[in-house]
Amino acid sequence: MNSNNIFSWVKVAGPGIAICLLTDKEMQSSNSVYFESIFVMLGISYLFNLFSIIKYYPEGMYRLEKVVGDLYLMGYDNGMIYNLLPLCGVSFILSYKKYGKLITKYSIFALFVSLISEFWVMSASGVLQILFLVILLFVLKKERKFITPTFMFSLFFIVSILINVFSIQNEFSWLIVDILNKDLTLTRRTFLWEYAIQVISNNPILGIGFGEKNIIGVYEREYSHPHSMLLDILVKGGVVLMTIFILILNNFSKKFKKSKNIIIKNIIFLVIAVFLIGEVVNSVQYKVFFWSFLVLIEYTEKIKYEKRIEQK
Repeated sequence: MNSNNIFSWVKVAGPGIAICLLTDKEMQSSNSVYFESIFVMLGISYLFNLFSIIKYYPEGMYRLEKVVGDLYLMGYDNGMIYNLLPLCGVSFILSYKKYGKLITKYSIFALFVSLISEFWVMSASGVLQILFLVILLFVLKKERKFITPTFMFSLFFIVSILINVFSIQNEFSWLIVDILNKDLTLTRRTFLWEYAIQVISNNPILGIGFGEKNIIGVYEREYSHPHSMLLDILVKGGVVLMTIFILILNNFSKKFKKSKNIIIKNIIFLVIAVFLIGEVVNSVQYKVFFWSFLVLIEYTEKIKYEKRIEQK
């Protein structure tokens, strides 16, 4: 709505809708092929991507018209996490389904490729997200009443508002500047947030619609998103779209609470939660697996440990 840029919308929404429908279909039948296919597809792609990083870092694999360097076989360094997180999540699910435990050849491979890839390109946010996934996974091997979807989703909104709107990071200059050697604009993201807030204030109900490039940053450069999922949703669809997103998260929380498959529901939940941790200061368009994991919570009881009877 408003922008009438149907092609840009379909280009992003199409794959997201498609993988959600595919997830629904496969979960209702034999889901092993679904998880194995995703693992093989992402595993091979990002193994070759790691080779491209090792060979071409730091210049990058390609030279485009407006971007020089920082681009490899599977995309930008800070964009890899959107597929590496699902790769790790699926590897944990496969490990549990096949062996009844989380650390197996599947998860070791996924964690190795993910951590080395993120470390090699020095993506601080990517490394932190993978580490958060591993740490929280072992914390939640049993029920932990204080770490719930409601708590983590609320934390996402609170932290997003504090950072994106009130720039609370300025209070931690001793950590960001002195220790991490980063600037308080968080690689000039604050300029994008300021512009996005102006856009939202002028179009609060329906936003401005979906377009190729809506946000103006430093040096008048245009971006397709403001590097904040919270602001991105409000820019594109205003309060209406944000309400829909909150309802989706609320539905996830209800399904999570009803599920009795503790291991699987926590794996799915943690992938979503760690996604959102990164989305406080990022928001790429093509995060199809984020939406597919929101669908997976409907099928936790169908994802079970396949006990194998050893032949004598």
